[in-house]
Amino acid sequence: MVYVGKERRKYPRYRVSKSGELRSGELELLAKVRVFELSVGGARFLTDTDIAVPDSFGILFAHEPVLYPSRLIWKSDRIVGVEFSGEPTLLPSIKLS
Repeated sequence: MVYVGKERRKYPRYRVSKSGELRSGELELLAKVRVFELSVGGARFLTDTDIAVPDSFGILFAHEPVLYPSRLIWKSDRIVGVEFSGEPTLLPSIKLS
């Protein structure tokens, strides 16, 4: 299905293929994800399982020790759209599971 309505995003999204993880505020692993669209303001990704995605969480991308605070915008089965909701935080001692 192709969306043909008015584009509502603030920033253009770019196709990527990055692995990542959703993390809670306490950095607990919530889910592994595959990011396939990324922009300055948000991302779209596929979760490894159909989980209940919380309203707010952090995203860690592979090979980047940075936590991106995010908030859930929409979810359809395992595909999730998020908006980055704050300044990224450097986490030098954390790696993807």
